Amino acid sequence: AIESAGQVDQTRQAAIKSKIDDAEKGIKRLEDERKAMTKEIDGLKKKRTSKGEQITNIKKARKLDANSLYTGIDNILQEFSIVRAEYHGGDLTGVHIKIFMANAKEIMSRIRDYLTKSLHDDSDETPDSIKDVCNNVENLLV
Repeated sequence: AIESAGQVDQTRQAAIKSKIDDAEKGIKRLEDERKAMTKEIDGLKKKRTSKGEQITNIKKARKLDANSLYTGIDNILQEFSIVRAEYHGGDLTGVHIKIFMANAKEIMSRIRDYLTKSLHDDSDETPDSIKDVCNNVENLLV
């Protein structure tokens, strides 16, 4: 009976060791998978940052271009003495918003005409979509 108990104990130990080995292999596989995923995430973060920097640079370049839509709209606003505050990232402030609201109908009409004339073949916008957006903005400002 003692021999039999010893064999059972050895069988149990072998089964437990096998389970431990399987668990360690599973842990190793999961750690390897985690490392691969972490590496992939780091690569994607770098790409995202790089793409974000590219977008920022493109936006800056478009705003500086004398023929850009941004500059064209800014010129229309300046004709009404509306100046974007550089210290607010180009946002309109106080008195300039009041001027914009008081002249919304004429300003938005000018912007609508300017944007419609600036359409090009590869634009996603249409004269109707520009008209709709400009009318919505006008209605919000009046």
